[in-house]
Amino acid sequence: MAVPPPTNEAARLAALARYRVLDTPPEEAFDRIARLATQVLNVACAAVNFVAAERTFTKSCQGLELAGASLPAGAIPCSWAVLTSEPLLIEDLSTDPRFCDHPLVTGRHLRMYAGMPLLAPGGEVLGTLCVLDPRVRRLDAREQDILRSLAALLTDQLELRLKTSELAQARALQALVDLEQQALPLEDTAERVLALLHAQLPLAWSGLLQLTPEGLELRHDRAEVQGEAFWEGTRQSAWGKEIGPALIGPAPLFLDHRPAWADAFPPPQEAEPGGVAWLPLGDGHDGVHHALALVRLDRPGVWLPEERLLLEKAASCLSAALTQEARLEAGPSDSLTGLLARGALQQALGRADQQRAGAGLGYVLGVVKLGGLQQVRDSYGHVHANHLLREFARQLKAPGLTAYRLDGDEYALLHLWPALPEVAAQELATLVAGAAGALHRLGYPVEAALGVASVPEDAPEGAGALRAARRRRAARERERRNARQGR
Repeated sequence: MAVPPPTNEAARLAALARYRVLDTPPEEAFDRIARLATQVLNVACAAVNFVAAERTFTKSCQGLELAGASLPAGAIPCSWAVLTSEPLLIEDLSTDPRFCDHPLVTGRHLRMYAGMPLLAPGGEVLGTLCVLDPRVRRLDAREQDILRSLAALLTDQLELRLKTSELAQARALQALVDLEQQALPLEDTAERVLALLHAQLPLAWSGLLQLTPEGLELRHDRAEVQGEAFWEGTRQSAWGKEIGPALIGPAPLFLDHRPAWADAFPPPQEAEPGGVAWLPLGDGHDGVHHALALVRLDRPGVWLPEERLLLEKAASCLSAALTQEARLEAGPSDSLTGLLARGALQQALGRADQQRAGAGLGYVLGVVKLGGLQQVRDSYGHVHANHLLREFARQLKAPGLTAYRLDGDEYALLHLWPALPEVAAQELATLVAGAAGALHRLGYPVEAALGVASVPEDAPEGAGALRAARRRRAARERERRNARQGR
């Protein structure tokens, strides 16, 4: 039997969305109240259900294995209980034509149902605290009062969750404001921004991307366990080469749960995105367009207004770092380390490409990421972090090579016209390993990841070689991270 919609359905669903409780994992606070209901009322099972537009989500269930389940509307009595702010009391489900054929009745032989509405402060019914029992019975007035009090405790818990979330949101926004004012290098800013977003939002993967002629390229990312393989699957798919670039426009784009968009954009792998956000960041120092991308995997829902606000502030923070990068790298050298800066590398690659066109000479480019810089900065302060950067730069200087500082913890090594590219690549690896070893001997807990690409073997020109070297460096970082985590 179809369930008629509540008269205030739009307001009810809006109130339910505010609490961000649908499709969330079990929480002891809810389980405790459900257990208490079974014990005090002497019933077989109790459940905390939230009723959405077309389904009912079971947040907690004691006595039945339904916690985390999402059932179609009308599948359980709670879908009917939200039609009124009064309790729904059914002495014998087997005699009610709405539920007599339900598996809980025919299979589990449950008979009694009592559902107490969970009321938001505005009076909207969010769901129910319900109890069921195989005995035909009716809760007396005292038992109904107990169930009503327990339902009120659940509503209080929802309010506490909401206020805690709002406080965390405010703190996260302030942290982004503070981070933007620190004017850190782009890589440092990206690392902190993505860490903050993952702590605040249910994200599987996020990344700072740049749009190139070949598609999307990754500058920095962060992945939870379920999102580890997302970027590698995406980069080689239509998402990375066609769809993603097309989505990067002048305004943020928030794609909600699968029914809204997955038919148009098939996922690149088995894990289906539960939501994707793309936020444009503007152009970097070399005119390359950048974007912040975020993914939720297998987690349905919409991007809430407060989530969008946080993401837009994060994009603003990254845009400021991009602007600073462009301004700083217009100069020829890095003031901290004395190495040549990114702008000088671009000029050197341009000259090398011209000489290659004329004389056919190739070159080898290495990109190095110094891991652990933030740990040193947090543990020992900026003085030690700056000493670390200067010492690493000093160790990278070698005959026949030119070293560049590209960003906070990113360096490049250029070997022009080597006789054998593979020998030059090994020389770069030996140099970087020695530089990291020198830092270890100084007591700095850091590691260096190197990616190497050759022109013309790996790319036809310098920009492509830089992207290829970064991809290989990122792959090396993932290998180390997976090795540490035993995967």
